[in-house]
This record gives sequence, C-alpha cells and structure tokens, in this order.
Amino acid sequence: EERARNAELAQEKAMAEINLLAEQRRLQLIYLVAAGVLIALILLAWRYATARRLYRMLSEQNRLVLEQAAQLSLANEQLREQSEKLLVASVTDGLTGLRNRSQAMERLSARLAADEDFAVLLIDIDHFKQINDRFGHPVGDAVLQQLASRFREGLPDVAETFRMGGEEFMVLLPAAQARQQ
Repeated sequence: EERARNAELAQEKAMAEINLLAEQRRLQLIYLVAAGVLIALILLAWRYATARRLYRMLSEQNRLVLEQAAQLSLANEQLREQSEKLLVASVTDGLTGLRNRSQAMERLSARLAADEDFAVLLIDIDHFKQINDRFGHPVGDAVLQQLASRFREGLPDVAETFRMGGEEFMVLLPAAQARQQ
C-alpha cells in the first residue's frame, strides 16, 4: 500500500510539474504577445508622431509658399504699374503732357507709310527765349503748359499734337480735318 501511495504521489507530482510547465509556457506566451502588442503600439505611436510632424512641416511650407505667391503677385502688380508709367514717360513730354518727339517721328513715318493724306502743322513760339530770360524758366514752363492745354482744347479730337523740343510743336491732322480748320 505504501508503494501504491508512493506511486500515486509520484504521479501527482509529475502531473503538478506538467501543469506548472504548461502554466509557465502559457504565461510566457502571454508575455510574448503583450510585448508584441506593446512594440506594435510604440511603432504606431512613432509613425503617428512622425506623420504629425511631417504634416506640420508641410503646412508651414504651404503657408510660406502662399505668402511668397502673394508677395510675388504684389511685386508683379507693382512692376506692371511701373512698366506702364515708364511706357507713358517714354512717349510723353514731362512738362506739357503731350507726346514727345520720338512719338511724332513714329506717327509721321506711319502716316507716310500708309500713304494717307494729312496735314502737318509746325509751330514755333517766336522770341520764347526772351520770356525765359525776362521772367524765368518757371514762367516759361507755365507758358508751354498753357499752350499745350490750348492745343488740347482747341484742336479736334483726331489731331495728334507733339512737343518736338523747347518751344517747337507739331500737329498731325487728317486731310479732311485740315481742310475744315
């Protein structure tokens, strides 16, 4: 009976050891799965943080690009305005506002090339130097400005008036207008 009891105890001990090993393996598997899940969560959090950082960087770059685009648009508008002013200045006499000598020559050449009938009036203010010498250049400038204003008011709309230089002016009139004047 003692032998049977010893055999039974040995068998129980062996079963206990098998159960203990099984429990240890089950716990190891749980720890291994938990570690895998933890690593996966850490990697996911790292990827999320990286994505957020990249998104912030991209948003900042986008903001900078939009800001620079607005600055370029403003600069382009300023350049366009400046270009228009320079174009006007290049063809306009600064004192009288009439078109200048280079425009007169260009328009005269164009009319000649088109074989149009037209009249050319050349106007020179006699003794203008005496006005400048006696009253000064500001008064002489005012006289030239007043004369240009009178040309604009008194000549027909189709007349093209130019300041050739100094006190010399040229007016181009279509032939029909020239006959009426």
